[in-house]
Amino acid sequence: MPTAAEEPARSPDVHAVGATPTAGGLNGNHNGHGKNGNGSPAAVSLAEAARTAMLQAERDLIVPMLHRVHWNRRKAAPLLGISYKTLLNKIKEHGIIQE
Repeated sequence: MPTAAEEPARSPDVHAVGATPTAGGLNGNHNGHGKNGNGSPAAVSLAEAARTAMLQAERDLIVPMLHRVHWNRRKAAPLLGISYKTLLNKIKEHGIIQE
């Protein structure tokens, strides 16, 4: 077991009570509503940011694959690891059109 002198330095525990980056939490929102103190909308939620990133990542994989197989969706689907029907749904969801 390492001694205190041998242990690497650790950053402060950000999950500890009172160790939040700002007094009101991550975005300073005290009331739990989707607004900051001046009545304007709060920053994008983590869930919204994750969904946006996921949709962009899907699009960034689907479009080049469709170009690679000359828009043969039957060939693209297994190469992407999804079913043909799922690929059709994702093309529609993302509004991808053949150029």
